[in-house]
This record gives sequence, C-alpha cells and structure tokens, in this order.
Amino acid sequence: MLDNVADTVQIQPLLPTGPSCAALLTSRSNLAALYGMTRIKLPVMPLPEAVALLGRLIGGARTEAEPDQVRRLIEGCGRLPLALRIAGARLAARPHWTVARLADQLERAHRPLDHLALGAMEVRAVLAVGYRALDAPERRLFRLLGLLEAPDIAAWVAAALLDGPLAEAEEALERLADAQLLEAVRSPAGEQVRYRPHDLVRAFARERAEAEESPASREAALLRALGGWLALTEDAYDALWGGGYIALHGQAARWRAREGVGLMADPLGWYDSERVNIVAAVEQAARIGAVELCWDLAGSAVPLFEARSHHDEWRQTHAVALAVALHAGDDRGAALTSANEAMLDSHHRGDYERARAKLATAMKLCERTGNRGGWVLAHTLEARIDLMQGCFDGVLARYERTLAHMREVEDRGGQFLSLGDIGELHLVQGRPDLALPVMEQAFELAHTAPVFGPHLRARSLWFVGEARLAMGDLDGAEDVLAEARRHAEQVRTPRLLVFVLHGLGLIRLLRDRLPEAEPLLSRALTLSVDIGEPVAQVRVLRTLGKLHRRRGDVDRAAHCFTEALAVSQSMRALLWEVRVLNDFAALHEETGDVEAAAAERLPVQALMQRSDHYAAG
Repeated sequence: MLDNVADTVQIQPLLPTGPSCAALLTSRSNLAALYGMTRIKLPVMPLPEAVALLGRLIGGARTEAEPDQVRRLIEGCGRLPLALRIAGARLAARPHWTVARLADQLERAHRPLDHLALGAMEVRAVLAVGYRALDAPERRLFRLLGLLEAPDIAAWVAAALLDGPLAEAEEALERLADAQLLEAVRSPAGEQVRYRPHDLVRAFARERAEAEESPASREAALLRALGGWLALTEDAYDALWGGGYIALHGQAARWRAREGVGLMADPLGWYDSERVNIVAAVEQAARIGAVELCWDLAGSAVPLFEARSHHDEWRQTHAVALAVALHAGDDRGAALTSANEAMLDSHHRGDYERARAKLATAMKLCERTGNRGGWVLAHTLEARIDLMQGCFDGVLARYERTLAHMREVEDRGGQFLSLGDIGELHLVQGRPDLALPVMEQAFELAHTAPVFGPHLRARSLWFVGEARLAMGDLDGAEDVLAEARRHAEQVRTPRLLVFVLHGLGLIRLLRDRLPEAEPLLSRALTLSVDIGEPVAQVRVLRTLGKLHRRRGDVDRAAHCFTEALAVSQSMRALLWEVRVLNDFAALHEETGDVEAAAAERLPVQALMQRSDHYAAG
C-alpha cells in the first residue's frame, strides 16, 4: 500500500514485479507514466455515506435531530471525507453546538477553509501541496480561476483570464486537471471539454489570488473573462439572427481569443453550455460595478433566452441589470432593460399591465437620452399590447413607422420583426389577403444574403404558413409548416414549435382528420404549459375545444373553452376573451340552447364596445 504518491519516479523502485504480487496506490496525480494498472477515480461521497460518516463522528442522535442542517453541512464540506472528518471532529468537541451553527459558518464565510482546520487536519494544507507542485503559469491560472463565480468553464475563459493563446490555456487546464485541482468533463453534446473546480478548491484558489495577485491584476483578469462572455453572447445573437440586429449595446470592453473560438456554427448549442455562466456573469458584473457590461450582457442574451423559452433566466438577469443601471444613473441601460422586461411580460407571460408600466419607464428614459431606436422599439411593444387588448386604433400606423425606421437604419432584423407584426395584425383583423404578401416579404428577407440564422428562417416559414392557412390554402400551409416543424425541432425552439404544431393540428382538424389532429394539439398544449406561454395555451385550447365539438363531446369542448377563457381573463387579453366567448356561444347554438348562446354573446357585445375595428373570429 503506497499512499499519497507524488509522481512515478518516487515509487518506481517500490513496485512489486512478481505475478502473485499487487500494489494499491493513492495519489492526487493520474500517474500517466505507469502502464498496466487499473485506475479508479473516486468521486465525492454519496449523501448517505456522508451522513453515516458524520453520524459516527458526532452521534446518530445529533444527525437525526437536524437532518436538513446535516445535509447543508455536508454540501458545505463539498462531500469531501477530510472536510467532513474535520467538521465532525469540531462538532464532537463542542457538543453544545448545533449542526446549523457550523453549516452557517461555512455558508457565510468569505474564507470557508478557516472553519475546516483542526490541529494537524487542514483542508487548506492538503490543497497547498498540490498547488506548490505546479509550475508558475499553472499556479497563476489556478489563482485567477478562483475569481469566477461560473460553475464550470470552457478553455477560452482560461485564455481570457491569462490574456494569452487558447492552446496554452488548454494545456494549463489539462495540467490542473491532472493534479486533481479541476475536474474535466464533456459537455452534454460531447463536443466540448469543460473544467469544473470543487467548491473548496475554488475557495482556496480565491485565497491565493487575494494573497498573490494585485487588485489591479485581479480586476483586469475578471473583466477580460466577463468581456469574453459578452463578446461570445453577441456572436451567438448574431449567428442566430444572421447579424447584430435589434440590439442596443454599451461601450464595455469585449475580449476575444486571438485564434477565434469557432463555436457559433451552433449558437444555441453554445448557449446551452454557457446558460448558467451567462446568468452568473451578469450577477458578478453587477457586484463589481461593471454597469454597462452587466446590462449589455443581459440584453444580448434575450434572443437566446427567448429561443429556449428560459423565462426565469431572462427575468433574473434583467432584475439585476435594471437595479444596477438605475442605481448608477445609467438611463440607456435602464431603458433597454425595462423594454426587455416588458417584452417578457407581454409576449411570454401575458401580464400586459405590468408590461405597460415597464414601457412607460423605458420611453421616458429614451426621450431623456435621445435614444430614438429604443423609443421606437418600446412604442412598437406598446402597440402589440394594444392589439392583444383589442384596441386596434393606430396599431398599423405605429407598426409601419417602426418598419420605416428599421429600413432607414438598415436593420434587417428589425424589418423582419416589423413585417411579422404587420402580417399578424392583418390576420387578427380577418385580412389574410393583405397578410400573405407581407409575410412573404419577411420570408424573402430571412433567406436573402446575408441569410438569417436557422431560428428566424424557421420563424419566417411559420409566418407564411399561418397566412396561407388563413387564406384556406391548406396544402400550401401544410408544406411550409411541415418544413418549419423540422427546423424548429432541429434547433430546439419550443415556443416556435408550439405554434407550428398548432397550425398543423388545425389543418388536420379542417380536413376532418381528427385522430391525426389530436396528438399534435395535445403535444402543443403540454409544451405551451411547460414553457409558460399563455397566448399559445389559449390558441391551442380553443382548437382542441373545436375538435371535441366536432366529435360531439360537448363536455370536453366546454372544458377546453373554460380553461381558455380563464387564461384570457388572467391576461386581460380582450382579443382572446371575446373569441373564446364566441366559441362558447357557438357550442350552445349547436346543442340548441339558444338562451345560453345569447347569454354568452352579451358580454361579447359589452367588451367589443371598448374597441373599434374589432375582428372577433
């Protein structure tokens, strides 16, 4: 048995050579020079084993008395046996302490390793042995990694911290992994290696950075890494949209690898790997006072959050960014962040009143700073809310002004969205003949060089499919929606997929192919609930209700319409509330209940008096 082996040279003379002999080695190194051996990498302790170890040290009665606090303490120790032994020994020596007291100390301490030392047992000392064995470049990278709050990193982050070549950073990371100071893991897609420090290792690295790096050096390294996330998030935005459209940016410094990272062939795949880190980077930028970097990174990530329907991350980053922008008096950042929050509230949460308040703030700040582009975008979002609430007056004029502005500033992405808004308005008002050429313009724009990213190309297909469906061209609609479905599933954009599945289900319903329609609509409903898209829920529930009505299942049809009405009313979406009430009236008329149908149409008439030029189809 050879314990704590430093390297192959140290133990080569001690290894047995006979066929009936064996040696058991323990080491923090992978001892790559040894061949013919079986390597077993020990993970951190499973929770039941960690609880049992702590119970042996402090007594089962204490662990059973505070089970939740025991789990907190175990996680605070990173499930490392040495750390747990030290924590257990400290608690055993102080029977008057609760487990919660030590767990709190570890959780709140800036230097948690101070609480994991007892006599000759010290986690810091064990980590220091491995640290001192590193060469100077690896020691510096290790120190700088302790500055980050991101849970894991790709190699480009190390290059940013060192401000050096990517290849050298990758090699340094591998040597840190060989020394067991980092864990190297493959990304879920298997195409990229990522590196993850244990929490206590990160705490040790932070201590070394504070002791050995100057404040200026620490700040510069951290800003390079955060600037790298900003640059690559912008690149992902550009790759997704086919260019940097719609975005309003600040002047924070970006960092880019000298060799180029080459990750943007799959922008959403890159985002999937960096999603948690983007959120962490926004929050860390706020904490260090990097205001423009904070709100710019949050805003640049919006199309990525939207494509994956990650509404919680969207709201979390923007709450942080808005607070820091307002505190710093950064009106431009506060305006952008408020407008983005309003888009989340209106487009995806159906909270139109909250969205209006956010837009009022955004427009006031844009006027104060002379930010015409931001004001136009906020004004357009307000027009969309008017549309959803059944107030159509002036909506088309506002959309057309936005389109003119986007053409003036040559913002192709803005033109695409404006055309989609105009086409949607025509569809809502029962004018598919006007909607189709507008949607076809959006399609041509998305497929004309420089070509938009796959997400928007799929969206352009959906635009055309919806217009053809409204025109009654079921064959043409099915062709483009089937292609849109392939794209949406390939790039994994759940919100778009919901609407495409709904369109395909509606086509089958209109063709009286009910067994084919129902699974498409059921999948769309489940997905819309999962991602929190209330407008999509209403649309799908209405169509499912019509499907059940076609089958003669009045109860199930009424159930769908009831749910759709409840969601519409919760949003205060007059557009959908009126349509669902008309669905109810039609259902009652089919069953011969004329009085009930008339009762349903009374509130429709009252609601429509609040809106001019209303289309209730």
